[in-house]
Formats: sequence, C-alpha cells, structure tokens
Amino acid sequence: MMLIPLMENSSLKSYLYFLPSQVFFFVYGLTGRMAVQLREENAHGKVHEAIRKYKSFIFTVMIVFSMVIALEDLVVIFNVDSYIGNISIFNRSVSEDIMRIIIAIASIRAFSGILGGKFGSEAGAKKGKPVDPVEAFAKEHQFTEREKEIFARILKNKSNQEISEELFLSLGTVKTHTHNIFNKLDVTKRREAAEIFDEFREELEAEVETE
Repeated sequence: MMLIPLMENSSLKSYLYFLPSQVFFFVYGLTGRMAVQLREENAHGKVHEAIRKYKSFIFTVMIVFSMVIALEDLVVIFNVDSYIGNISIFNRSVSEDIMRIIIAIASIRAFSGILGGKFGSEAGAKKGKPVDPVEAFAKEHQFTEREKEIFARILKNKSNQEISEELFLSLGTVKTHTHNIFNKLDVTKRREAAEIFDEFREELEAEVETE
C-alpha cells in the first residue's frame, strides 16, 4: 500500500490503488453479516426486525458488489482506460451506480418498516384493528409504563396490597403511583377513574366501528 504511490503510472498501479477499498468492503460486509446472524436471536419486535433485515441486506450487498466492482475494475483498467499521466478510472461506474441505487431503495424500505413498527398501533386503530383500551388510555393521559400497569389492576378492583404483591413493589410505591394517576385524571377516587376510563373505551369502540 505504501509503495503504490511510488510506482509509475500504469494499469497495474491504478488497479492496486483502488483494490484495497474493495477488499475493505468485502471484509467489513462479511464480518458485519456474521455479527447480525449471531445477534439474530436477540431481535424482538417489528422495529428490531426491520433494522436487522436492513443491516443483513446492506452487508450482503457490500460483499457481492465489492467482488463485482473489483472484477469490473480488472476488465476496464487493463482493457479500456489509458493511464498515462494519471491513475483515475474514467469508464468504470456501472457497478457502483447499481450498488448506490440498491442501497438507497433498501434504506427507504427499511426506514418505512421502522416507522411502521413504531406507529403500527396508531395505524391499526385507524384501520379498525383491535386496540387495547388500557394502552390507548394510558397514552392519552401520558401514564408511565409502571402507572399503566397499576392502572390496569385498579380497573380490576385490586387493592393496593394485591397490586404490590403482583408487581413486587412496596406498598408505598404503589400508593405514590396511584396518587400520580389520580392527579393526571383529576380525580380522587378509584370509581371516578374507572368512570373516565369507561367513557374513553366507549368512544374508542364507537370510532373503530364507524371506520
């Protein structure tokens, strides 16, 4: 590598000048592909699946096109271009152009899948698919994940002690979360919270039926 700039301009010098980048992409794509396969069992959910497929595909494209571009360089550099006074490739662009197009299309599709996974529940609601009323209610009132869990049990008339045992929380922690839930709903009793939820659920079901 260090000696290549010292060589006289020739087809061989040009080929050796561009070859390392293709070797790098081949090795990078191969190691990346192996890493994705090793981590495949840890991928859960639509978003992670979209990212995993995108990475896997991009690494595969790198492997394939690193070899294709190297082969095209071999043909063009030694049979088409002239390298008197320079080492630039003038006629080779087809493989790289195709690779860029493929990566661009894959990126668009991948990010569409990521956004679809992130906002899938909202899309499902608009299409009339079943929606968890508690999930929607918690999102509407900006409950934390823990508040949502506790609120779901409040709706089942479970006592603070029962909630504490089910979620492995201290009784004081359950009372604090319950107090925060009541503040967000602007109520002071469980019955009032349940009534607000019932109204929300009825409106949600009516919206789904009309779509």
